[in-house]
This record gives sequence, structure tokens and C-alpha cells, in this order.
Amino acid sequence: MKRVFVSLLLVILLGALPAVMAQEGEGEGGTPVQFMGKISAIEDGMLQIAVFTVDPSAAVLGLVPEVGVQVQVAGVLQDGIVAASDIYAVGSEPAQPVNFRGKISAIEDGMLQVSVFTVNVGATTLAAEPEVGMEVQVVGGLVDGVVYASSADLLGLCTLTVSVSSANLRSAPGLGAVGVGYAYAGEEYLIKEMHESGTWALVSAGDADAWIALSVGELSGNNCDSLPVSTVPFSG
Repeated sequence: MKRVFVSLLLVILLGALPAVMAQEGEGEGGTPVQFMGKISAIEDGMLQIAVFTVDPSAAVLGLVPEVGVQVQVAGVLQDGIVAASDIYAVGSEPAQPVNFRGKISAIEDGMLQVSVFTVNVGATTLAAEPEVGMEVQVVGGLVDGVVYASSADLLGLCTLTVSVSSANLRSAPGLGAVGVGYAYAGEEYLIKEMHESGTWALVSAGDADAWIALSVGELSGNNCDSLPVSTVPFSG
């Protein structure tokens, strides 16, 4: 009876050994994982797939992640989060990583034609509405002739870099307009419209747009002269 008990104890201990090793490995950089499942939720840029919360920010994408889509995931599990290296359709091979720069030659059905590539930007957030002729830097995964972009940065956009310690963001052009926030030294703002006065600009400021005086910073970009001109009444 004692011999049987000792044998059972050894089985239990040996069975628990891999789990202990996995936990130790996780503390030294994470545990490699590979699994498949359906995307059940997408929240704050994170994917819920089976029992895993997946961070796709550094992954080579082979599709546009959407709720209900069956995917395969490879990555590293650490602190309860899977940092994905590859996300692709079930039954397919991982996407070929690509990183290139080119000019948009056509836009059709939400897809960009950039150089020899057709680019799906459905998984990205672009800084502005893409237009033919704009230059773009694309990082993503190539599958069946389509690049699924994980990032697509429009280049040469008109921006204002704040050079003073702080400046007001306002609800309208002019010092008499209501302040809606602050801009600080070194921050860069995408300019959407120039005011007809030539001294104020409408910028993208987080979740909303705001006006800022051009005197508080420096302009850069190659399309500043071709931006829309606003005739919003000047305040103050």
C-alpha cells in the first residue's frame, strides 16, 4: 500500500513539473504560445480569442482582425497577455512581413494601391484621409497579393510643432475664443485647415479638433500650401 502511495505521489509531482517550468520561463521573458480560436471581442486595441487576451500591436497581420473571425495566433504569453508575433487565418500560412514606402496611385473600396502593392488599411488608424499622390510608409503582412497593414503612416502631412512652453487650444480662431485645452512644447499637431487670416490653424487634438495660433510653433510638411482654407469668424 505504501509503495502504491509513493508511486501516485511521484506521478502527481512529475505531472505538475511542466507547469512549474512554464511559470519560471514566463518570468524570464514569457512563454511561447500558438493557438487558434474565434475573435470574440475587440476592446482598447486588444483581441479576446478563446481564453486569451491578445495584443496585436507588434504582430505581422494576415487579415483584418474582426469579431467572429477564426484566427491562428503565435506569440509570447506574459503577465496574462499574449504579445502576438503573427495573426493569420485558420488554415493558411503566416503572412510574409513587409515594410515599404511609396506613393498612393489609386484608392478603391478602401484599398490603397501603393507601388506594386494593394494595401488593406482596415486594421490601422490613419492620421488623415488618404489621397492619391500622398506618400505612405507601410508595415504589415503580405498574403495572396494583399498587404494587411499593421501601420500606415502618411508622410509629408502639414504639422505644427509647438516651440513655446505652453499654448491654448481654442474653440475658434482668435484670442477671444473659449480655451478647450493646452498644447505643450515639443508636441506635434496635424493641421487640417488654415484660417483665411493666415495666423490660425485647425488641428487634430485627441478626440476633437481645436484652433491654435501659428505663432506658437513651427510648420513642417509639403502640403501646407494646399490645405483647405476656413472662413470661420475670427474671435477677438
